[in-house]
Amino acid sequence: MKQIIRDYFTFNKRERRGIFVLLAILGLLMLYLQLAPHLFRQELPDLALVEVELEEKDAAEDSVPENYDQNDYKLRYETKKRYETRRKDTVHFRRPEWKKYPEKKISVVELNSADTLALDQLPGIGPAFARRIVKYRDLLGGFVSTRQLLEVYGFDSTRFDAIKNRLKLDTASVKKLNINTASLEELGKHPYIKYPLAKVILNYRKQHGAFASISDLKQLAPVSEQLYSRLRPYLAVE
Repeated sequence: MKQIIRDYFTFNKRERRGIFVLLAILGLLMLYLQLAPHLFRQELPDLALVEVELEEKDAAEDSVPENYDQNDYKLRYETKKRYETRRKDTVHFRRPEWKKYPEKKISVVELNSADTLALDQLPGIGPAFARRIVKYRDLLGGFVSTRQLLEVYGFDSTRFDAIKNRLKLDTASVKKLNINTASLEELGKHPYIKYPLAKVILNYRKQHGAFASISDLKQLAPVSEQLYSRLRPYLAVE
C-alpha cells in the first residue's frame, strides 16, 4: 500500500515546481479580482446636475441675444429642430403618391389589330404582356378566339377574366397557310404545327400529292380530332 501511495501521490522536483507556479498565478489572479474595483473606480456623474446643465444649455440656445445675426440664429434654431423636420420630410417623401399617377384607360380593344400601346391600356396588361400577345398573334396568324390568350406564356385565367369583357375580335384578318405550298419552315413556325408535324405533312405531299381538302389531315397519325379543330381556321387548300 505504501508503494502504491508513493507511485501515485509523490511528485518529483519538476512537478512540485510547476504546482507552486500554478498556485502563485491563481493567488495573483484572485488578488487582482479583489483589488480591481478599488483601483479602477470611476465616479458616475450626478444625474441631477447633468439634467440642470442640459436645461441651462437649452435655455441659452432658445434665448435671443441682444446683438445677433438673424440668419445665424434662425439657422441654429432650425438645426435644433432638425430631427423632427427631417423625419417629417422623409415620411412625406416616401409616402406613395399613387393617386397622382393616371389610371389606365379601360377601353374595348380589337385583339387582332391592336398594337402594344393599345393592349397596354387594358387592366393588368403591361408592356411585357403586350409584346408577348403581339408576338404570339403573329406566330398564329391571328386569334380566332379570345381564350387563346391563355396560351400566351404567363397569362393566367385571373388576368383573362379581368379583360375578357374589354375585347372584341375580327377573324377576317386571320392569315392562313396553304398546306400544299407552304415550306417546312413556314409550317414549323406555327405554334400548333411545329417541325415534327410539318415534316409529316411534307412527306405526305411527296407520297400522295397535294391535299384535296383540309380534312385529309385527319389521315395523319399525329393529328387528333382536337388538334384538327385547332388547326382548321389557320389552314387552306388551293
